[in-house]
Amino acid sequence: MGQHAFAEMPGQAVRLENVYPEIVNEGLCGIGQGWDIPVTVWRARRGFDAYYPDNAHNTLSFVIGGASVERLDGRFAGRRGYADRDSFMLYAGGGSRRYASRGDVRLCQMYFQPALIQEIAAMECNRPDGGLELRDDRIFARDLALRCLLDKYVSRAVDAASPPSLLEVDAYALLIGMHLLCHHSNRGGFDLAAKGVLSPRRLAAVFEYIEAHLADDVSLADLSHAANLSPHHFCAAFRRSTGTTPHRCVTARRLVRAKRLLAGPTSLAEIALDCGFGSQQHFTAAFRRTLGTTPGAVRASMRR
Repeated sequence: MGQHAFAEMPGQAVRLENVYPEIVNEGLCGIGQGWDIPVTVWRARRGFDAYYPDNAHNTLSFVIGGASVERLDGRFAGRRGYADRDSFMLYAGGGSRRYASRGDVRLCQMYFQPALIQEIAAMECNRPDGGLELRDDRIFARDLALRCLLDKYVSRAVDAASPPSLLEVDAYALLIGMHLLCHHSNRGGFDLAAKGVLSPRRLAAVFEYIEAHLADDVSLADLSHAANLSPHHFCAAFRRSTGTTPHRCVTARRLVRAKRLLAGPTSLAEIALDCGFGSQQHFTAAFRRTLGTTPGAVRASMRR
């Protein structure tokens, strides 16, 4: 993951920012940072009427709040999207479109390259020959599981106090891509278990368990139970699905929490315990091994 990252703003975002002054960019995350799926939040206080020309990238979008958004052209003209917790919009690159809103509205857009989906299809679904395409009729469709996943990803993406690690971002990109392939491609219904990888539902359950138990002694048995698999099967499937081991994933998440706590007054010993490390020495060793520096050095740099 990461080889399909955007080095500069996607064409759609560039057009919205430069052509439509009524649409304000409230936050862009992931450009030039190695993210396969960067995130942008837009707001138009008095509505908008925007034309999107052809773009090479795909886009996932949903209404965060406010007025509805309507498709104005093509065979989907008249479809409307609202700030419903299960609504989303998916469109592939290569086609123009026009949308409008008649009131104050906030939107979220996520961009990704078609090659990302092909890579995940080859890696997770054993389809090295390609031939998989995302469906073109997902205009204001409904999928509560997908929206929950997107909402979690966006909340992490825009968290300035504790930015997500690249490992976490890659994991979300994999989850989103797998879900789209399973439920919104021209050949849905993959048996991911038969391919030796975790389904998006199982993988999300594991990540949720890790986040809720970072201060605890998280064992392989605990994680495999969260995935409802045997420890041996889970360990192999987790590595195929994420490119890392469960232990390294837990350590990475603990270090993300630790970096956030270093900005406050909590002592290093207390941070070590809060983040699930057995001692301050264990915490410092893991921090240095993974990040190439010490917690004390990071804290000192934050206070300069």
